[in-house]
Amino acid sequence: METVLDKNFTMALDADLTMVIENSWASYDRKKLSEGGDPCYFSCKTNWEVDYLVGKIGGIHPKYSECNSRKAIKMVCLASSIPAKREQFLEQVMGILQLL
Repeated sequence: METVLDKNFTMALDADLTMVIENSWASYDRKKLSEGGDPCYFSCKTNWEVDYLVGKIGGIHPKYSECNSRKAIKMVCLASSIPAKREQFLEQVMGILQLL
């Protein structure tokens, strides 16, 4: 049975995630394509991708510190098959950030 707390958590996660996904990814996509990568996938192997995501999260949601954003990204990188679909990766990162 879903509690009010569960519902509020899910609603907050959905709102935060939507804001990150719907924000422009054009510069990320261009750079990824210029390096021969698929912009639909996120890779933890390149520092610029991690830095880009940390900056995007902080720019949209200043409530999440750079340190916590990096922790969440690292946790997902260690637990996931990389490269990962960008939206799925973001969903996992934002879910962890909700808990930190």
